[in-house]
Amino acid sequence: MSEELEAKYRPLVTDPLKLVKIDHINFKPHPFTVGPKHIAYAAEYCCGGLGLEVLEKIPCAYPRCMLPYDKHTSDHALFVSLVRNAKDAEVLEVLKSLTVSLGADKIDGLVFVDTPEKFRIEKE
Repeated sequence: MSEELEAKYRPLVTDPLKLVKIDHINFKPHPFTVGPKHIAYAAEYCCGGLGLEVLEKIPCAYPRCMLPYDKHTSDHALFVSLVRNAKDAEVLEVLKSLTVSLGADKIDGLVFVDTPEKFRIEKE
């Protein structure tokens, strides 16, 4: 899914920004953990496939968690970085053009990734 979304957003995130990746952040309570019970169930009932059926059947393997798969949530974020120093109006123009798509694709927000060049957004 993220590869498809990245292919969609790569041409939409334009200069002075570039798309770094789309990923999950803010795991609540933590990322769902697969353990030995998941593997054993998958081997016995699912031809070894660790699919959604296994994750929904066996609770999280994180110590003392025991929550089901659907109780582990996260936010979906677009990671972007600057390709040069830019004026805030330039960046805002690109971000405003993304707002409808972000909502439709259930992307919760943006993360700005710093670059080795330390590009910055400057006030007009």
